[in-house]
Amino acid sequence: MSIICELALCVQAGVPVLLWGAPGVGKTATIKGIASALGLPCEPVIASVREPADFAGLPVIREDGVVMEAPAWAKRLARAGRGLLSISLCFAGET
Repeated sequence: MSIICELALCVQAGVPVLLWGAPGVGKTATIKGIASALGLPCEPVIASVREPADFAGLPVIREDGVVMEAPAWAKRLARAGRGLLSISLCFAGET
């Protein structure tokens, strides 16, 4: 069984997956391809160019107080009811 088939099975079973590899080897492209093949929305998020508010949300003042407004990518996945989230991390020393 290929790694792509194994990943697709994990997605269908709702099992979280961690892909680890050098930048540019196709991790995000693979996840996008699996999402497309399964008819799921995919939200790639590049964490190294994001601020903490891009994950926690931004404070919004409402009549009943201050609430944290979810980031756009999280809202899109929530509206869809399902989908894949690909968070890319780049550690010091990686190119």
